Amino acid sequence: MTERTQNRSELVTAANGMTLLRLLATPVIMYLFIVDQPWPAAILFVLAALTDFLDGWLARSQGTTSEFGKMFDPLVDRVFIGGVAIAVLFTPWAPPTWAVVIVVGRDLLLLGGFAVLKRMGASPPQVTMTGKVATALLMSGLPGLVIWPTVGLILLAAGIILSLLAGYEYVRKGIISLK
Repeated sequence: MTERTQNRSELVTAANGMTLLRLLATPVIMYLFIVDQPWPAAILFVLAALTDFLDGWLARSQGTTSEFGKMFDPLVDRVFIGGVAIAVLFTPWAPPTWAVVIVVGRDLLLLGGFAVLKRMGASPPQVTMTGKVATALLMSGLPGLVIWPTVGLILLAAGIILSLLAGYEYVRKGIISLK
């Protein structure tokens, strides 16, 4: 197998296809929220969020985990959550603006930090369980704002707290990797 064939087989997997579907669904969901179609947006959001759980399971069960997938999936999660959080600001179910600023700002800071680590020859830290739970809470809280606003806000708040804790863990691990 040539290096090019190996690289292509690492990219073209069912798991990465699921992640790509989530990425492609993001602008559609954003649009639906902005044009005041909250229920279709929430339903599509939940379906797209399920791909986040399915892609990892598929990769592990099919033995197709890859370095690309380990970077692509969390990046798409950030675009998915951040994009939809921004779109929800334009709805009657909007969370406090500061909450969206925290979610998007933390992700932008981490992405910048990961780029710096890569440039310095260190690998970005692996996703932690805290980060996975934070993502699940954020993915539950955003559509929850439409379905059951009080519960959605509580899930969103819990997700923000855990995402800040996960951000701290990633920064700490990144600093340690440079030593």
